[in-house]
Amino acid sequence: MRKLNNKGFTLVEVIAVVVILSVLSLLIVPSISGLLNRSKENSYNDLINSIKLSCEQYINDNRYNISIGSCNNGICDVSNVSVSFLVENGYLTPSGTDGNVDYIVNPKDKKSKMDMEHSYVKVTFDKNNKKFIYDLNAEDLKWN
Repeated sequence: MRKLNNKGFTLVEVIAVVVILSVLSLLIVPSISGLLNRSKENSYNDLINSIKLSCEQYINDNRYNISIGSCNNGICDVSNVSVSFLVENGYLTPSGTDGNVDYIVNPKDKKSKMDMEHSYVKVTFDKNNKKFIYDLNAEDLKWN
Protein backbone atom coordinates (compact mmCIF):
# COMPACT_ATOMS: atom_id res chain seq x y z
CA MET A 1 0.00 0.00 0.00
CA ARG A 2 1.17 3.49 -0.85
CA LYS A 3 1.77 6.11 1.86
CA LEU A 4 -0.11 9.44 1.42
CA ASN A 5 1.87 12.70 1.53
CA ASN A 6 0.03 14.89 4.12
CA LYS A 7 1.80 18.24 3.85
CA GLY A 8 -1.25 20.58 3.56
CA PHE A 9 -3.84 21.94 5.96
CA THR A 10 -7.16 20.27 6.51
CA LEU A 11 -10.40 22.06 5.70
CA VAL A 12 -11.21 22.31 9.43
CA GLU A 13 -7.90 24.07 10.14
CA VAL A 14 -8.45 26.58 7.32
CA ILE A 15 -11.99 27.33 8.50
CA ALA A 16 -10.75 27.79 12.08
CA VAL A 17 -8.17 30.35 10.94
CA VAL A 18 -10.77 32.22 8.88
CA VAL A 19 -13.17 32.32 11.85
CA ILE A 20 -10.45 33.59 14.20
CA LEU A 21 -9.42 36.32 11.72
CA SER A 22 -13.06 37.35 11.25
CA VAL A 23 -13.61 37.66 15.00
CA LEU A 24 -10.41 39.71 15.38
CA SER A 25 -11.44 42.05 12.56
CA LEU A 26 -14.87 42.54 14.17
CA LEU A 27 -13.13 43.60 17.36
CA ILE A 28 -10.44 45.79 15.79
CA VAL A 29 -12.36 47.74 13.11
CA PRO A 30 -14.76 49.53 15.52
CA SER A 31 -11.84 50.36 17.78
CA ILE A 32 -9.89 51.94 14.91
CA SER A 33 -13.00 53.79 13.76
CA GLY A 34 -13.44 55.25 17.24
CA LEU A 35 -9.80 56.33 17.29
CA LEU A 36 -10.20 58.10 13.95
CA ASN A 37 -13.32 59.94 15.15
CA ARG A 38 -11.59 61.04 18.36
CA SER A 39 -8.58 62.16 16.34
CA LYS A 40 -10.79 64.31 14.09
CA GLU A 41 -12.55 65.81 17.11
CA ASN A 42 -9.20 66.57 18.77
CA SER A 43 -7.96 68.24 15.57
CA TYR A 44 -11.11 70.36 15.48
CA ASN A 45 -10.62 71.40 19.11
CA ASP A 46 -6.96 72.18 18.36
CA LEU A 47 -8.11 74.45 15.51
CA ILE A 48 -10.48 76.29 17.86
CA ASN A 49 -7.70 76.72 20.43
CA SER A 50 -5.28 77.90 17.74
CA ILE A 51 -7.75 80.56 16.58
CA LYS A 52 -8.32 81.70 20.18
CA LEU A 53 -4.57 81.92 20.83
CA SER A 54 -4.08 83.89 17.61
CA CYS A 55 -6.75 86.33 18.71
CA GLU A 56 -5.19 86.59 22.16
CA GLN A 57 -1.82 87.38 20.54
CA TYR A 58 -3.44 90.08 18.41
CA ILE A 59 -5.13 91.67 21.45
CA ASN A 60 -1.90 91.51 23.46
CA ASP A 61 0.05 93.15 20.64
CA ASN A 62 -2.54 95.92 20.30
CA ARG A 63 -3.92 96.23 23.86
CA TYR A 64 -3.22 99.96 24.05
CA ASN A 65 -5.19 100.59 20.85
CA ILE A 66 -8.23 98.48 21.78
CA SER A 67 -11.34 100.43 22.71
CA ILE A 68 -13.67 98.95 25.29
CA GLY A 69 -17.39 99.31 24.71
CA SER A 70 -20.41 99.18 26.98
CA CYS A 71 -20.26 97.14 30.19
CA ASN A 72 -22.81 94.94 31.92
CA ASN A 73 -22.03 93.48 35.36
CA GLY A 74 -18.32 94.13 34.91
CA ILE A 75 -18.09 92.43 31.50
CA CYS A 76 -17.38 94.91 28.70
CA ASP A 77 -17.80 94.45 24.97
CA VAL A 78 -14.58 94.77 23.01
CA SER A 79 -14.84 93.31 19.53
CA ASN A 80 -15.64 90.39 17.27
CA VAL A 81 -12.37 89.46 15.59
CA SER A 82 -12.88 87.56 12.34
CA VAL A 83 -10.66 84.65 11.39
CA SER A 84 -9.97 86.37 8.06
CA PHE A 85 -8.58 89.39 9.96
CA LEU A 86 -6.26 87.12 11.94
CA VAL A 87 -5.03 85.44 8.73
CA GLU A 88 -4.59 88.72 6.83
CA ASN A 89 -2.53 90.19 9.68
CA GLY A 90 -0.29 87.15 10.11
CA TYR A 91 -1.64 85.91 13.43
CA LEU A 92 -3.04 82.68 11.99
CA THR A 93 -1.67 80.46 9.25
CA PRO A 94 -4.24 79.18 6.73
CA SER A 95 -4.38 75.54 5.59
CA GLY A 96 -3.68 76.59 2.04
CA THR A 97 -4.23 79.11 -0.73
CA ASP A 98 -6.52 78.74 -3.73
CA GLY A 99 -5.24 81.32 -6.19
CA ASN A 100 -5.02 84.45 -4.05
CA VAL A 101 -7.60 83.26 -1.52
CA ASP A 102 -6.47 81.74 1.78
CA TYR A 103 -8.57 78.99 3.33
CA ILE A 104 -8.78 76.76 6.39
CA VAL A 105 -10.00 73.19 5.90
CA ASN A 106 -12.39 71.53 8.33
CA PRO A 107 -10.37 68.84 10.15
CA LYS A 108 -13.49 66.71 10.60
CA ASP A 109 -14.26 66.13 6.93
CA LYS A 110 -11.07 67.41 5.22
CA LYS A 111 -13.28 68.94 2.48
CA SER A 112 -15.27 71.96 3.62
CA LYS A 113 -13.54 75.32 3.90
CA MET A 114 -14.13 77.86 6.63
CA ASP A 115 -16.07 81.02 5.83
CA MET A 116 -13.39 83.14 7.51
CA GLU A 117 -15.31 86.42 7.12
CA HIS A 118 -18.22 85.09 9.19
CA SER A 119 -16.23 83.00 11.68
CA TYR A 120 -15.08 85.07 14.59
CA VAL A 121 -13.85 85.23 18.18
CA LYS A 122 -15.95 87.32 20.54
CA VAL A 123 -13.62 89.34 22.77
CA THR A 124 -14.84 90.86 26.02
CA PHE A 125 -13.07 92.48 28.96
CA ASP A 126 -13.64 91.50 32.58
CA LYS A 127 -13.21 94.74 34.56
CA ASN A 128 -13.23 92.94 37.91
CA ASN A 129 -10.35 90.60 37.03
CA LYS A 130 -8.76 93.03 34.54
CA LYS A 131 -8.40 90.47 31.76
CA PHE A 132 -9.68 89.79 28.27
CA ILE A 133 -11.99 86.85 27.62
CA TYR A 134 -11.90 85.04 24.26
CA ASP A 135 -15.10 83.21 23.37
CA LEU A 136 -15.12 80.84 20.43
CA ASN A 137 -17.37 77.81 20.17
CA ALA A 138 -17.72 75.24 17.40
CA GLU A 139 -21.00 76.87 16.32
CA ASP A 140 -19.14 80.18 15.80
CA LEU A 141 -17.18 78.61 12.93
CA LYS A 142 -18.98 78.71 9.58
CA TRP A 143 -18.14 76.17 6.85
CA ASN A 144 -18.80 76.13 3.11
